[in-house]
Amino acid sequence: MKKILFCAFLITSQLCAELEIVDSIPLDDLSDIQVARPQVAVQTEKKPEQWVNELSDIHNSITTKKSYLKGILNGQQYGEYTLAELSSATLVNRWYQQRGYETFWISSGFDINPNLFEMMEMIKHASDEGLESEDYHLSEISSILDEVKNGSELTKRDRNLAIAQADVLLTDAFLTMAKDLREGAIDYKAFNRILRAKGEREEINYKWADPKRKINYLTLLQKLAQEGDLKNILEGLTNHNELYEQLKQAYQFYKNIALQGGWKKIPAGKKLRMGNISKKRVPLMAKRLYMTGDLEFYDPDITVVTPEMKEALKHYQKRMGIWPSGVLTDVTRNALNVSVEKRLKKIKLNLERMRWENGPYGQEYIFVNIPDFKMQFMKDGMREIEMRVVVGKKDHPTPIFSSTFSYIVLNPTWAVPRSIVKKEMLPRIQEDPDYLASRKFKLYKGWDKNRKEIDGFDVDWWQYDEDSNLPYSFVREAGKGNPLGLVKFMFPNKYAVYMHDTPQKSLFRNSKRAYSHGCIRLHKPQELLAYVSDHYTNIPYNKVKMMQKTGKSQSLRLDYGIPVYIRYYTAWADNEGAVHFRNDIYGYDKIQYKLLKN
Repeated sequence: MKKILFCAFLITSQLCAELEIVDSIPLDDLSDIQVARPQVAVQTEKKPEQWVNELSDIHNSITTKKSYLKGILNGQQYGEYTLAELSSATLVNRWYQQRGYETFWISSGFDINPNLFEMMEMIKHASDEGLESEDYHLSEISSILDEVKNGSELTKRDRNLAIAQADVLLTDAFLTMAKDLREGAIDYKAFNRILRAKGEREEINYKWADPKRKINYLTLLQKLAQEGDLKNILEGLTNHNELYEQLKQAYQFYKNIALQGGWKKIPAGKKLRMGNISKKRVPLMAKRLYMTGDLEFYDPDITVVTPEMKEALKHYQKRMGIWPSGVLTDVTRNALNVSVEKRLKKIKLNLERMRWENGPYGQEYIFVNIPDFKMQFMKDGMREIEMRVVVGKKDHPTPIFSSTFSYIVLNPTWAVPRSIVKKEMLPRIQEDPDYLASRKFKLYKGWDKNRKEIDGFDVDWWQYDEDSNLPYSFVREAGKGNPLGLVKFMFPNKYAVYMHDTPQKSLFRNSKRAYSHGCIRLHKPQELLAYVSDHYTNIPYNKVKMMQKTGKSQSLRLDYGIPVYIRYYTAWADNEGAVHFRNDIYGYDKIQYKLLKN
């Protein structure tokens, strides 16, 4: 019996000695991956009282390290080793629970996981993706790793605590960056709650469709543990959408301008046209246009507005959505004077928005950017068609969503939405009994397919008001004066939004075109009809025109569906690298700025 006990003590003593040596190994220079392995201690004969002392010194045991890590996660105070706020606290806790509170990035034997170096590089270069390094604990992690690497005087307890803290921060950094790259740093649910509350308060129907499905980010850590390759895992989470890739480059371009100190403001004064002279304002304008690539060459001694400066100014005005006159007006000067920091902030916001895209748009698609008041038909990266559009006004905003363009209606009728009937038509009908007949409206009792047409003169309209449950539906006949014009382009959706012709052509002369009740009015609908009918239906455009002339309402189905993207971007870069900025017509930028981390 005594012999068995002696052997047990001997084995335990040797184990403690081994652990003592493991914990005395400092972390090597973090620029080289070193795998520290336990060394077998030379066994020396020890007295029984020494065995008892060694068994009581458990600071370096695996159990103690796990205990420290669990304590840190639970908010336990260990002097200076307390945990900062975690962005992905729930997932971090779940990860370590699954691992039994064992460290991941630095093992209990102080072996360094090679993924640690890749993670630090990703954090340091977060700005390449329009992210902020400090959102991922860069300073804290770097400080702790330096302390461990150089801390030969650290006690065993403090070294264990430092490594547990660094491990947790690295895990939080990975999970948070993964989520930010895939979903963006704007919390969609929080944004939607604010939007819904704002809509209820203002009685406006704001709609921004749910951008993309979530994923289980812990599976990424599991994949990392099994396969490594951290950089590819994180970079694979970006959607590689064409707008996103282009705007990333713009972000770096404007960031470099900011590092150089930005630009100076151009003082107020008279309009500057080609040939005008100003010793102070012209050189400032020239340098400002040169810095953003609108002007190819800059002479600091220039004092006269040259033809090259006029063209550069027109290029700049186009990028800003300003009428390209080539004249320095107050509107243009105010745009030029917006600081580079504000431009960067807007670019960053739209980068976050673009992370909500599910991927590239595809080889062919229709793209409507609401703040730009433009529609584009894209094919193989080329713009086949571009035209002005009218979008929803501020109190009837066009929703942001995706759908599929599947058919065309020639000579469409117009079923008037209930909201327009109550708020706009009812007062006019009450004042003018002939309103419906004179404007070729048909009146039906009920809203279903089996409704019956009735005579408007048989209804006592004064018994109803805006709050009434009006039991009638109104349909405008096809033909001249119909608000939908001669054609509408259908992409079925729950918002009842579509693109259509309009008799109000004069509105397209305005630079800001938010006048509709939510649908999208096209400046040149016949151009789109010709292109689509010739390329996507079995009926050529010349026959389609003959069908239109009959005045009969008819539908044309496309050979296959074309993706439609209704979007809200106030900053983007085009294929030539020119960066465009637009006004926040619905106030979405203002809300989302508040939801960004910085």
